[in-house]
Amino acid sequence: MFFSNIRYKQIYFGGERFINSELFHNFFFYTIQTKNMASTRIELSPGRIVSIHGLVNNPQYNTLTGILVDFHTDTGRWIVRLRETCIRVNCKNITATDRFAKPNATITHRWICISRASRGCKFKIDDIDCTLTAGNDEHKIFVMENFAMYGMCEYFYNTMYDNDENIHIKYETLCIENKFEKAMKLLEQNPVFLIWHMMMTIGQFHWSIVEYLPFKNRYPDIYNTIGIIV
Repeated sequence: MFFSNIRYKQIYFGGERFINSELFHNFFFYTIQTKNMASTRIELSPGRIVSIHGLVNNPQYNTLTGILVDFHTDTGRWIVRLRETCIRVNCKNITATDRFAKPNATITHRWICISRASRGCKFKIDDIDCTLTAGNDEHKIFVMENFAMYGMCEYFYNTMYDNDENIHIKYETLCIENKFEKAMKLLEQNPVFLIWHMMMTIGQFHWSIVEYLPFKNRYPDIYNTIGIIV
């Protein structure tokens, strides 16, 4: 499979890691390996889907699956959002999975507003009456806080603003213009971020590239995840 043999050394959740993009399950996931590649470690972070176990006082929550919302340093516990409630859970009672929460239509709309703005440009997110300037400190804080639950990290943010031409906008343009071979070449250079961007915009941006037969044949992992949704 295309992504199974690729590793990327990047900044991820505050530390230097090798990022290995594998077959996607439901949404997407990242396997994070330490520098010596000897072990696999999945870090707890907002948006991570987890399972709960070992609770004594509230055993009814054991075996349930939830989403990490925030970590309280004063208590040393994570707030975990379940289907009908939120609870605080000690780290020892949480097992991380390799999946993140899926964005709803509102989050997708906000992400598209943000992703369309180049560094230095002012833009507005209508549904929350918020005006930001892309690339400054306030913008970064907003993006990291509002999209961490869906997989946003330092690496993704930095990738968006590495140069004057936003790579995801260039990728979208190539797809719109049906320049799929060039688009696939760009995807090979930046697979982790671009696939994440594709997943964040599904429903409001039509990814015609997944209908391109060479794409389907070359990247079956991506097609089987994104193609069936599109």
